[in-house]
Amino acid sequence: MKCHDNAEICASIKSIKYVLKVYFTEATALQKARDVPPPKTLTSFFSFCQNDQFAKTTVYLDVPKFYTWNASSKSWNRRKRGKEIETGVFKTDTIGRIYTVRPKHGDCFNLRLLLLSLPGTTSFESLRTYEGTLYPTFKQACIARGLLDGDNMQRTTMQEASVGLFPHCLKNLFAVLLTQTNPSQSLELWMEFQSQLNMALLSIRNTLHAIDGSDLQFYGLPVPANVVVERFGQDYTREVCYNIEHQHEIASGNRDELTTAQLDIFHAIEGKINEKNRRIDLSGCIR
Repeated sequence: MKCHDNAEICASIKSIKYVLKVYFTEATALQKARDVPPPKTLTSFFSFCQNDQFAKTTVYLDVPKFYTWNASSKSWNRRKRGKEIETGVFKTDTIGRIYTVRPKHGDCFNLRLLLLSLPGTTSFESLRTYEGTLYPTFKQACIARGLLDGDNMQRTTMQEASVGLFPHCLKNLFAVLLTQTNPSQSLELWMEFQSQLNMALLSIRNTLHAIDGSDLQFYGLPVPANVVVERFGQDYTREVCYNIEHQHEIASGNRDELTTAQLDIFHAIEGKINEKNRRIDLSGCIR
């Protein structure tokens, strides 16, 4: 059977604007902002932990082992079947799941880490509180609790790599560590190794863009005041942000590998670099 299929996709921001225009007027948007959001499984767990003594000893991931979620009332209820481990508390083999979060997602990753570690949390503020101190971010709360290792792994990696890697390789390694390992103190790590990295913030910025589209600000690193980047873009920056000493090493190491014809061309180009008239005639070098 022959047929013709026509598939269309939504690929324009205009479509999103249309949807918002249809479903969200100024009045409905204000009303939505004022409405108290309905309880979710996590926020309901916060409330439950304030009154249920056993819940205060349970981490969020283990809640489904002892409680069931009532979708109608938006609340957790103790299980009535299973192995009774204490009066009124029954345990089952139900497995709880929390979405996997990559370290590059910042506070979402740190929030998940706290939920997996702390029992009986009663609010987002309680997750950020340790020994009487309310920390401004989940990340700082994780550091205070020792859930993040203070960048020891990243520091050791950079120290070992600094011994034998060229600066351009260190830049790439530093960018990978930022995007894949979630350092707790990115700025301090940068300050410690900036001499080995040859002050290459622009190059690291380009590498971050290439890996996952992130930027320096996301990791708390300073943004260089360089109008050339904004005017001519990353391609221009990549061409001018190279290590001259490294380029000399490459040229010296490969010169002996050139054929006679290639060497003639190399000398012809090299000799013209510092001349005002840089027009190069290679016709005499080609045999």
